[in-house]
Amino acid sequence: MEIISKFDLEKVRFDEEALATLLVGCKAPTVELETERQPLNLCAVLDISGSMCGEKIESMKQSVQTLVDHLSEKDQLGLVIFSTGVEKLASAKPCTSDRKAELKERISKLYSQNTTNISGAALLGFELLKAVDGNINRVLLFTDGQANVGVTSIEGLTELVRKRPDGLSLSTFGYGTDHDPELLMSMARAGSGNFYYIDNPDNIASAFAQELGGLLTCYAQNISLKVTPKSGVEVDEVLNDAFEYEIKKDLTEVRIPDMFAEEKRNILLKLKLEKRTSALPREVCIAGICVSYMNLITKQIEESKVKVKLTFVKEGEESTERDKEVAEAEALLEAARAQAEAVKMANAGDFSGARAIMVSCCNNLQNVGTADALAFGSQMSSWSSDLSSESYSSAVAFDGLSSSYGSSTGRASGKEDGLYSGTAAQKKMLRSFKQKTQTPEPAEEASKKIKKESKKKKKKNKPMSSKF
Repeated sequence: MEIISKFDLEKVRFDEEALATLLVGCKAPTVELETERQPLNLCAVLDISGSMCGEKIESMKQSVQTLVDHLSEKDQLGLVIFSTGVEKLASAKPCTSDRKAELKERISKLYSQNTTNISGAALLGFELLKAVDGNINRVLLFTDGQANVGVTSIEGLTELVRKRPDGLSLSTFGYGTDHDPELLMSMARAGSGNFYYIDNPDNIASAFAQELGGLLTCYAQNISLKVTPKSGVEVDEVLNDAFEYEIKKDLTEVRIPDMFAEEKRNILLKLKLEKRTSALPREVCIAGICVSYMNLITKQIEESKVKVKLTFVKEGEESTERDKEVAEAEALLEAARAQAEAVKMANAGDFSGARAIMVSCCNNLQNVGTADALAFGSQMSSWSSDLSSESYSSAVAFDGLSSSYGSSTGRASGKEDGLYSGTAAQKKMLRSFKQKTQTPEPAEEASKKIKKESKKKKKKNKPMSSKF
């Protein structure tokens, strides 16, 4: 995995305290699938409570049946259903043709009833899905997030997910404009997974293409970024709210969700710099960075290390223009925070305050001036036009929180018009999901096609580096 680091300013004054923005970019390589992909070991946890009645439960059943169609015999899938109580609907077993037909039949018979016990369902999902070495082990929670039985608070459910068994992760899928995105985002963040919103068939295709297409090409798991500051340096803040992290005086650790082949993540930190006794003629190492991860291609734990350096200069010699890449990444994260705050203010009826936050946010993005910043600013401006008592709705609120969450993940690859659009494998899977008139393409076949297309591309272009 390639690691890059850069500051917003290359040179700072030695005789002043400073707050510097550090960007750490983690980039997984574009690899050919010379070995077979990792088997998927999944458990779908399905909300059949009363609040899921009507279109929501029908959309959920269609979603999970679509998932079943795209799995192969090497994959395992278990099912848990929940309302007031919690029940195992199917053990995690290989998805043979007969097994897939049986699972789809069971799913088709589900109907909504009673209340919502998310905590009990999550616990049973973690219990049912035993982590298997060499597999991608993930619980998929399908719900509107309206917990009212068992543990119901965001803090309690997040902590429950955080204490899950080793080797398991969790992604959440929210149904309906009345679902609780804040809860489901928090659970996905604690579970090192992803959060998606489902309200129509197009959302189903997009969400599952992102999730399954990513799992098919998962490159690294258990990713930990550790920053060890030198004397006179302190980590003040981690700007990526979507990541779990812990800041200590001598060591800061950021836990990054699974990364897919060709994916890049940007992690932003604020570092406090003390005054120096004198200017220095060359760069000085002010921190060490180590990224450790399980490489799913080599099946080994690997590390990548870099030294973070700055130059301390006299007055008048300091940098005056910020690095564009760092400024853009920070502006996007600030926009994510601003949008989440605007949603809270709008929900409380303060539409003028929400709009004022978004106007400031859009101006900041415009001042950065990069293509991605301008594109995201345009999206924010369009969204903020609905911040009024006449046009504001739960759907508008969700759009704001969803966009905020997506920006805070630090994804920096596969962008179109400034917004994350997925890796090549995810786009390929999306095309597969949208072929509604054809037999859905199993994950195994999708994996083979990705490999075949990669070989064709290699012949047309220069050889890819074998360095990971």
